[in-house]
Amino acid sequence: RTDGVTALLQIGMNIVFFVPLGFILGRFLRAGLARTALMGFALSLLIETAQLTGIFHLYPCSYRLFDVDDLIWNTLGALLGYAVAALANHALPRRDIDEGIVTEPGFVRRCVAFCIDCVITGIISVPCTAIVYLVGIQFTGFRPLTFAMGVPMFLICLAVTELWIPWVRGGRTLGAGFVRMSVETRPRRGARRAVFYLVRFAVLCLAVCWMTGNGGGVLGVVLLGLGVFWLVEYRMPYDFI
Repeated sequence: RTDGVTALLQIGMNIVFFVPLGFILGRFLRAGLARTALMGFALSLLIETAQLTGIFHLYPCSYRLFDVDDLIWNTLGALLGYAVAALANHALPRRDIDEGIVTEPGFVRRCVAFCIDCVITGIISVPCTAIVYLVGIQFTGFRPLTFAMGVPMFLICLAVTELWIPWVRGGRTLGAGFVRMSVETRPRRGARRAVFYLVRFAVLCLAVCWMTGNGGGVLGVVLLGLGVFWLVEYRMPYDFI
């Protein structure tokens, strides 16, 4: 009986975890049923492959087996989320009016945008780390990378999502585009714009290092100071550049 309850709980969690994906695709990204199913299946396949290969051979052995049932239940969860989105679209139709881009976003909006960017960056950095790891084994004959390599690779990929992408998209990172904001709080050009992005990126790197347990208490004090600065000015220091 205990095994049966555990199995049902596992099935339920596999479904529930993918409901938000289907809801976001159907409600906010206007994806169709087929695309939602494909995205749910593809993401589940990526997760199962990572489990089977020990996160794409970053570890000497996998810690779980590839489970086809998980593919089915995850995809079903995405479709269930799509159904909820369809009901929400019918009951509360979205306005098609362009509300514009917020150039002075609040703290919560900034945090949501950054969290989305971090998720996207993580998805990009995992295969990049795996590729570098495998190339290192192939050409050097030893395993130069450990889990610690994940943080530097994440920061390199973060430079793409937080420097290059907003630079070419008028201040909108992928996460910022989702919450309809711009990281550029005022028009900037040339060197001033470059300094703004570099200082902002440095602050984000400090936040990432602190969240991953690097930097110790000193870094925590610095971030606390930035938080106090926000409470006083309702802006970050780099917004004044």
